[in-house]
Amino acid sequence: MNHKRKFMILAAVIGLVASALFWFHFPSQRSTVNEETPTQTVEVAVAEKKTFKHIVDADAVIFPGDQSAIVPKISAPIKKLYVNRGDKVHAGQLLVELENQDLASVVIESQAGYQQAEANYYGALQRTQQDLNEAKAELESKQRLNETRQFLYKEGAVSAKDVEDVRSTLTQADGRHWTAVLLCWFRN
Repeated sequence: MNHKRKFMILAAVIGLVASALFWFHFPSQRSTVNEETPTQTVEVAVAEKKTFKHIVDADAVIFPGDQSAIVPKISAPIKKLYVNRGDKVHAGQLLVELENQDLASVVIESQAGYQQAEANYYGALQRTQQDLNEAKAELESKQRLNETRQFLYKEGAVSAKDVEDVRSTLTQADGRHWTAVLLCWFRN
């Protein structure tokens, strides 16, 4: 199709649309019949202030103003429910009480374990104190034996080997004593 033909078709369509708009926009121009406008009667009254009550019966969906998901820190069966679905609740209000028998048994087991650990600790502390007392007594005994051997060596009654043997046992007793002192100190 050439451009002139397209232009002519477009001009014809625009003309028809403009005629239709003119025809519908000015209806008094197309009809020569004179129509009279009917009159309406109006009642006038003084305005009064009254409450207006109007009941509407309809289906509706109601949404809460605020809601929250309740997620307990533990999982347990519900023992007692204090509210029903849809009840209005406040922050901090007790909603449900959970069964606590399992938790109570865990508490009792934990207390028993604690008491056992405490008994073990005090038992170990007593054994450590006893070991310290024994190590101290042994050290004192080895020190007296060493002094006696030193005296006898100076008098020529024992050999140098006997003195060295006692000195060696004294060193071992001193090591056990300090080990017991440190263990006792750490456990206290």
